Amino acid sequence: METQFIQEIMDGQEKNCPCCGRFAKVYKRRVHKTVALALLRLHKLGGASDYIHVKDFMGDVTGTGDIAKAAYWDLIVPMQNNDETKRTSGFWLLTGKGVSFVKGELGIREYAIVYDGRVIDFKGKTVYINDCIGAEFNYAELMERLQ
Repeated sequence: METQFIQEIMDGQEKNCPCCGRFAKVYKRRVHKTVALALLRLHKLGGASDYIHVKDFMGDVTGTGDIAKAAYWDLIVPMQNNDETKRTSGFWLLTGKGVSFVKGELGIREYAIVYDGRVIDFKGKTVYINDCIGAEFNYAELMERLQ
């Protein structure tokens, strides 16, 4: 039964766990354009050495929670939250790997396969930040603005 359940959710089915009854699904996540541009802004604001609040580098962009998904690739880390009234601190820092990704020096696997909030695998081709931001952006020009 357990093996069948695991195989079914790995195949993309949405099910309730036979042990605890919780909803179970495997998600396929990627660093899309909004996240890639946010990482560039985080870097520009000094996020390689200081924690920066999400509202400062995401602005009024919808889907600010998507930036947290960059942590699946170890591109960013959250600041510890000491406020019990809030779920998270909202502050993020680029890791060394994140800085290398932003500078176009490091590629990551296209997809993080996530179950229960944890990465269980990486799939797809290796992509660089310019692949994530798309052809309509001039990556060299964006990087020049970071200087």
